[in-house]
Amino acid sequence: MTTKEFAKILQDKLTSEYGVDLSVASHQQIYRALALICRQMMSENHKKFQSKAIGTGSKQVYYLCMEFLMGRSLKMSLFNLGLNDAAQKALAEADISLDMIEVRVTPQRGQGFDSIAERIYKYPEVRSVYLMSGAYDLMVILEGKTLREVSNFVSDKLSTLDSVLSTATHFILKKYKDHGTAFATKKEDEREMITP
Repeated sequence: MTTKEFAKILQDKLTSEYGVDLSVASHQQIYRALALICRQMMSENHKKFQSKAIGTGSKQVYYLCMEFLMGRSLKMSLFNLGLNDAAQKALAEADISLDMIEVRVTPQRGQGFDSIAERIYKYPEVRSVYLMSGAYDLMVILEGKTLREVSNFVSDKLSTLDSVLSTATHFILKKYKDHGTAFATKKEDEREMITP
């Protein structure tokens, strides 16, 4: 799937679910739209496989191995569907990043998730905090931090909070282009060619 095709699918999903354009969609709306795209594609792949297996009358064997479980990460789901590159490029063109910290917490009696969310959003480095449905509770987005600063924030501040059960952090490992600026341009060989 090309970046342009994926961007159209994402825009269609944002329009049908939230009635917004990608340029004004919130991180939560984008994240939810991506999750719905993954779920729909996995469901379609499963239906195709089921009809093929039933149509041929072949037996089905189920094998479960811990090494190959997809996990709960959106990035992993996109990767397993072969959509990771197209998704990252489509979002980068719209100046959006998938980087986030997934946080599982224990809600507090009488206050639910509000008090722990408030403690987290009061940290100056936190740009956004969202209450999420699904496998984790809160999504935390940090403002322009390095890998080391994010890792220190998670280990020193976030994971030490009593209500925090677990975290899963996603980083950008390398930027090739950002805000229209290419970082990894290929150098042309300026040596003269010598032929015998």
